[in-house]
Amino acid sequence: AYEISTRDWSSDVCSSDLAEATESQPKIQQGSRIVLLGDSLAEGMAAPFHKLAKKNGYIPVISALHGTRIDYWSPRVEKVMINSRPKLVVISLGTNDSGLSNPESQRIHVKKIRNIVEKYGGKVLWLSPMKLPQRFRGQDGIRKIIQEEISPQDVMPSTDLKLEMIKDGVHLTGKGYEGWITLAWNRLAAEGYLNR
Repeated sequence: AYEISTRDWSSDVCSSDLAEATESQPKIQQGSRIVLLGDSLAEGMAAPFHKLAKKNGYIPVISALHGTRIDYWSPRVEKVMINSRPKLVVISLGTNDSGLSNPESQRIHVKKIRNIVEKYGGKVLWLSPMKLPQRFRGQDGIRKIIQEEISPQDVMPSTDLKLEMIKDGVHLTGKGYEGWITLAWNRLAAEGYLNR
């Protein structure tokens, strides 16, 4: 049997204490699922993302596959949202799209991903592609599309980041991946979304 109390507890709490407690709570509560979605760069960030999420009381979900582009994920993101019901989706996509001669073809897919994540109540943080070698002739175009279709506060520009890379000029070392996802986590924590 449970006892139901009718006592008004609000008089025991000073309003400044209540305001302080409310301010210190992140927008995404501990115990919530958070997703890392993307290509091989997301695969590289998977272990440090998992570690950060668990350490801070979140349930990490990794949906990443090397070589994938934005148009691969647009028809699949709804299944990720239905199965996981995440409060946050960190997206690392656009690098493989940077080799397209017409990146404009990906605009509709960026919109679709954003709309589906928001439809299911998730927050998006899109890690835009880093500065890539010249052979990726569509890199400026794909970054521009991501910037235009995702709210500016939901995009993390990555072109100026100085992260440790391997020789191919595209992928990072373990330390580089850890640095990138830590920067993203710290940004989300500073904005009040996650625990730090």
